Amino acid sequence: MYPNDPYSQPPTPSGIDYLNQIAAPPEPAGFDKKTKIIIIIIALVGVLSLGFIWAASQSGSGPTVSNAIMRVARLQTVTELQKKRLKNSTVTDINSSLDAILTTAVNKATPIAQSEKLDINKALKVPDFEVKLNEKLDDAFLNDQLDAVYTREMAYQLELLSSELSSLSKKAKKSDVKEFLEKTQSDITSIKKRLESSPV
Repeated sequence: MYPNDPYSQPPTPSGIDYLNQIAAPPEPAGFDKKTKIIIIIIALVGVLSLGFIWAASQSGSGPTVSNAIMRVARLQTVTELQKKRLKNSTVTDINSSLDAILTTAVNKATPIAQSEKLDINKALKVPDFEVKLNEKLDDAFLNDQLDAVYTREMAYQLELLSSELSSLSKKAKKSDVKEFLEKTQSDITSIKKRLESSPV
């Protein structure tokens, strides 16, 4: 084989054949196997991460005994504030009964709150739902509609509290906590029925 021998070299392609030889090979359609595996792994990690985040958010968002105690204490401050403002004798009587029930519940809850490391008086200094409730009741008082608005709003608040107490009492493990939750729920349910059947 001689390098300058014209007969020993392969024929030189011309035209389209030449262009097909020097062009890059066509890309394979879709993803290759390695890329598919990487995408599947990333998707699985993403789904698992979202699942863990969702589970973590659900576990901490449920009602707690401390929240229930604070709801009782906050509602007691509302009933105390409305004592002298209500006009209808039936609503006044219901409010007095509710105030007594809530005061008793707060007193019974104090040792439970201490075991939960909750200072009720300190926690009451931080405003919560009772601020908006008191604003509604103040507006109703100024518009001479306090009895009707109080009846409706307190029935709603007691429904929320009753639901929270019921949920917690099903999960309660300590007998004193369970007893407190069930007794308070029973008392509140009777007052809620009185509010709902109130003539105002």
